[in-house]
Amino acid sequence: MRRSLALWLIGVVLTACDDTIWLDQHSQISVDAEGWCGVVEILEGSCLGCHGATDTPQGGLNLASDPYAALVGVPSALYPDRVLVEAGSSAESFLIDKVRDTQGDDEGTAMPPGSGLSDELTALMADWIDEGAEETVCSTATTSTAGASPHDPNYASTTDGIVPHGTDAKLQVTVEGQACIDCHGEPDAETDAWYCDTCHNSIEGVTDWRTDCTFCHGGQDGDTTGAPPVEISGVDEAASARFRAHQVHVQENIKPAYGCEQCHVTPTSVLDVGHFLIDDDTPGVAEAEFSGGVSPDGSWDADSGACFIYCHGDGIDPELWEKGETFADHYGEMSHATEGISCSSCHPDETSDQIGWAEMSGRHERHLAGETRAQPAELLACEDCHGEVVSGSAGKIAVSDPTLHVNGAADLSLPGGFVYADNFCTGTCHDEDHSQGNTEGRSWYSPEVGVNR
Repeated sequence: MRRSLALWLIGVVLTACDDTIWLDQHSQISVDAEGWCGVVEILEGSCLGCHGATDTPQGGLNLASDPYAALVGVPSALYPDRVLVEAGSSAESFLIDKVRDTQGDDEGTAMPPGSGLSDELTALMADWIDEGAEETVCSTATTSTAGASPHDPNYASTTDGIVPHGTDAKLQVTVEGQACIDCHGEPDAETDAWYCDTCHNSIEGVTDWRTDCTFCHGGQDGDTTGAPPVEISGVDEAASARFRAHQVHVQENIKPAYGCEQCHVTPTSVLDVGHFLIDDDTPGVAEAEFSGGVSPDGSWDADSGACFIYCHGDGIDPELWEKGETFADHYGEMSHATEGISCSSCHPDETSDQIGWAEMSGRHERHLAGETRAQPAELLACEDCHGEVVSGSAGKIAVSDPTLHVNGAADLSLPGGFVYADNFCTGTCHDEDHSQGNTEGRSWYSPEVGVNR
């Protein structure tokens, strides 16, 4: 008896099955046989798209190679207390609960996704199980492709640890130009990711793929941030990436190990709105967004690869800018073409001249050039006031504590008994009494040189 039945199919998947799949071209199958052969036709028509012969069949269930051996008397890979097919008892068979959508609340979703199989096809499976679930030789091989995945046959296989479907999914062009959500709909970020957890969290070393940045972004040499040059394709694009200095920024060197929030909106999960699948209007593109970091008014030119930000500026606190000055007067620019970066690449240092020192905040110029301003570096070195941040003298300055450098604050470490507070210095430093006979002390921002000079 021929049964033409509408099914919800497992046609388009990322790593497991979806809740709402709308692929009309794959929504009809024909079942010609009874018993085991009829079951085989159902499996081929509606299940192999997810549970085919790949390196990582969904839910650990391969129904292509030997479906009988994979089902009868076999515990579920995900719910080992349940046997997929209990010969002689459809009531105790997990497969029937899944296709009938009567599984427990903690036993996943219906298969096929949505509401399972039709009553007629479920009855065909149940009858075969209740009659002993015997394997028979089918007279003719079925050729149905109605339930086949529209993806490439190797869509879910792995090669050198890279999942091919990952790149397509991340770029959101997977099937004839369609994005994942065109067929799957948007996943529920609270409860499921199209059931991707089934396979992704079963990979050795992975505990929560949704929050593991390197799961999708790669990572390099032990990097746990997922920062390029390993692109979302899994390929090292260091020489051609639009921004090639990611690793330098996420590592501690002369500055703290910056997090992604310095230049991007950092997601808490792969399913955060706007990050990837849900309302991502620019698939495959990582937008630069500086508002959450130390350079809120920063900018980045994608064409030139140049950044114009606080991190490469003069370091002066915005609250101390002179009237009329903006970030454009204090931020600095770096690009891929910049070479030989030193302290003076961003701000004046002990090796600079008086013109450079005059651009620094407060009384820097006087302290570096001396009261008479006759000789460079006559009095103080950077380490005299910023000893916890840097050490050494002109030409040999090193950053002592990267966490205090380029961190959005001017960190001071002054000689004993010397105090700086509210822009005033009190006590004795470099043999000079800054109290000047009053409790207020000497102003760092001297009226004679202006508010910020």
